[in-house]
Amino acid sequence: MAGSERLHSLAPDVPVIILTNFMDDELATRAVREGAQDYLIKKEVDTALLNKSIRYAIERQKSDAALRESEERYALAVAGASEGIWDWNIRTGEAYFSPRWQDLVGVFQENVTAHIDHWFDRVHPDDLPPLQAALQAHFRDVQTHFEYEHRVMHEEGEYRWMLVRGQAICDARDKCYRMAGSMADTTERRRAEQQLLHDALHDGLMDLPNRSLFMDRLDQAIR
Repeated sequence: MAGSERLHSLAPDVPVIILTNFMDDELATRAVREGAQDYLIKKEVDTALLNKSIRYAIERQKSDAALRESEERYALAVAGASEGIWDWNIRTGEAYFSPRWQDLVGVFQENVTAHIDHWFDRVHPDDLPPLQAALQAHFRDVQTHFEYEHRVMHEEGEYRWMLVRGQAICDARDKCYRMAGSMADTTERRRAEQQLLHDALHDGLMDLPNRSLFMDRLDQAIR
């Protein structure tokens, strides 16, 4: 079957129908797997069947081409995104983490399919319960978009702030079975915000609390 596979590789947009004198289910299955749209036995073929097979082959080829283009578009989007992509099978616990997601936590592995605990085990102990509570709240109301910021342990040993966004989908019984989303590193933004707050409340020369901080603390004490 190397011939049909080679033909498919040379002209992937041309539908292929195998016409043969041999009845072989295994060969037919392999032919379709290698790119053929149909497998016909010569002695069983008439004009109507051949016409039907050709129409089917053309439509299937169009569908395959559209699916291939969609997969390529998704692969390019994932590869070019600054955020990490994750996909979670809630029923089994299996999860996909894109190479960028792994880069954010400093872990690299060839098989990017893992368990959801690969993420949860890295969450800061103080952030894990509220993260899980937020996820459960989203499962109860999937009409709301999930968004949560928490700390995740980087492989180098420091906790980094991550902003996670996602959306779950549920079955007819309102049981969520899949969730996917993105994760972005917000550590530098948080550090900048903290620095701005510090600078606003401390003297730039001596790094001592300034009048604004003094008045704020005084107001709190009075209250």
